[in-house]
Amino acid sequence: MAAAYVVARLPNRGLGMLRSMTGFGKFACADERLMLTVELKSVNSKILDLGALRVPTRYRMYEGVLRNLLAEGLERGKVEMQVTLTWQEGYEPVLSGLNKTQFAHLVSTLREACQVSHLQCSDDAVFQVAMQTEGIWHQEELPVSEAELELLKGAVLGAIAEVNTFREKEAEATARDFLQQIETIRAKATQIDKIKDLRPEFFRARFDEELARLKARENIEIDDSRLAQEIFYHIQRLDVNEELKRLEQHCAYFEQTLKASVSQGRKLSFIAQEMGREINTLGSKSCDKEMQHLVVEMKDALEKIKEQVLNIL
Repeated sequence: MAAAYVVARLPNRGLGMLRSMTGFGKFACADERLMLTVELKSVNSKILDLGALRVPTRYRMYEGVLRNLLAEGLERGKVEMQVTLTWQEGYEPVLSGLNKTQFAHLVSTLREACQVSHLQCSDDAVFQVAMQTEGIWHQEELPVSEAELELLKGAVLGAIAEVNTFREKEAEATARDFLQQIETIRAKATQIDKIKDLRPEFFRARFDEELARLKARENIEIDDSRLAQEIFYHIQRLDVNEELKRLEQHCAYFEQTLKASVSQGRKLSFIAQEMGREINTLGSKSCDKEMQHLVVEMKDALEKIKEQVLNIL
């Protein structure tokens, strides 16, 4: 049966992988009576937004069932769904019947009107007029059968599977870009590590120059002991070893999370925030034009990560 087929195609959460929230899926299920086609579109959202579900009136009472299937299969994202129902010829689920009481009353009324108007009306003429009168026929839609409901579920599950396949393929490209940006951050951090120890010497040289200029102009006495303490304090503030170490740990954790068995977009976003804190601290401690340029390039790479991680499930 179609429904059983598509259930087998749904992704196993225990074997999950990185997935985006952008996806499209279309799936159709049919039997000898009807064909159901389901189209799904998904874009990024902080929550699961199922506001745009368009289903035939016949299935309105099962909207809760469909929402549960979508929530289980798609988890998060702004989702649009269109369900199209096509009946095979002769299988429309409508019972038509003649309203006999109304028909008899109408025929009697027509005959009486003919007599009053002195019209010669045959029974065939009266019958034909009565049969064409609006409301003489009643129609009743048959309820949804269990088999029809299963067919609907199968079509929805199939579309969900197609969306998730789309999501996985799109996330593959995003994951490659994530790794590329992480390597950019690492490369800039390595360059910072190579020049970081040159800054204290540069800072001391500039400090001595300014101090000598101040002494010559103001003719003041300097407490060398106090001066040494101040210089040591400022040089200590230039140390970035801890920031570089934590940044590398965050980069490694980001890569580890990318390889997790389930897609963890929110966790990746939190890690990116922690990376940003370390990079900002590096910038505030730089006191060097070359190092500041490297920090700007790291921030640029991180912004690309933050922008794309918003679309990760």
